[in-house]
Amino acid sequence: SKVVCTMFAGYDETTQKDDIVYMAINSYWEPEEIQLPNLPEGMNWYLAADTATGKNKIYTYEEAKMPVAGFHYTLKDRSVAIFVAK
Repeated sequence: SKVVCTMFAGYDETTQKDDIVYMAINSYWEPEEIQLPNLPEGMNWYLAADTATGKNKIYTYEEAKMPVAGFHYTLKDRSVAIFVAK
């Protein structure tokens, strides 16, 4: 009841790769630790956007500076984070 998460998964025929996006919303007034879903071997979660950064930094999918999120992430209070699998 504090955090809502959803994963969108598809297949991009132009790149011949899986296209996986995960969105987490923390409506609670305290930070919440989440565990991101397992991915196919060789893939990892990258942070595409986080409204709690203060700058609302959004990374493009191709940007090499997209930070690795790993499989555990702390959602700040009342924030949204979007992850992509690469």
